[in-house]
Amino acid sequence: MANDSSGKRRKKRTPGESDEVGSRKSSVEGVTSFTAFRLDARLLKAVSNQFGKPTLVQAAAIPLALDGRDIVARAKTGSGKTLAYVVPIIHQILAKSVCQSFLTRLISE
Repeated sequence: MANDSSGKRRKKRTPGESDEVGSRKSSVEGVTSFTAFRLDARLLKAVSNQFGKPTLVQAAAIPLALDGRDIVARAKTGSGKTLAYVVPIIHQILAKSVCQSFLTRLISE
C-alpha cells in the first residue's frame, strides 16, 4: 500500500496491471451516440430525437445496466444520471413486450 497525493492509502499496482478506471474511461469517451448501446428501435428514436450524444455518466452506466449489473452513480446535477438509469429499464420493458407479443401470436396460430 502507498499514499496518494490526498494522503489516502491505495494499492500499489504491479507492472503490467491495468488501471481499470483509466481503461473504462477511454472506452466511455469512444461512445459518440446512443446507437452504440443497441437499444430497442423505438427507444433509440425517442432518445436520439431529444439528446445529441450520451454524457460521460450515461456512456459508462447504460452498458453496465443493459448487462444486468448494479449501478451507483455520483455526479453533478444535470449530468444525465436519471436517463442513465431509465433507458435500460425502458429497454427491458420494450424487449419483454415484444417477446410476449411474439409468443402470444405464435401460440394462437
